[in-house]
Amino acid sequence: KMQKDDFIGKKALEALETPKRKRVGIKITGKGIAREESKIFSDGKEIGLVTSGTHAPFLGYPIAMGYVESAFAAVGQQIQIDVRGRSVDAEITAMPFYSRK
Repeated sequence: KMQKDDFIGKKALEALETPKRKRVGIKITGKGIAREESKIFSDGKEIGLVTSGTHAPFLGYPIAMGYVESAFAAVGQQIQIDVRGRSVDAEITAMPFYSRK
């Protein structure tokens, strides 16, 4: 993207601030499946919200997507998700979750 030579709208994009939230992939490492509107935490601080989640039989574990504060969007970031009142361990992962070779 922004490394490309000039393109229509480049100056407008460069003038924007860094986004406050980023969409991330989430790998559930604990027991549970995150669902839409589940809260995302890091060390007890609420940092985001799950937009969708399910069990991924082709991967063998549950996955989700959500929006988190940009500072917590790095792949490998350890997080917790509130699943029906329980804290479930998870981590930020790269997307796509699966890439056909």
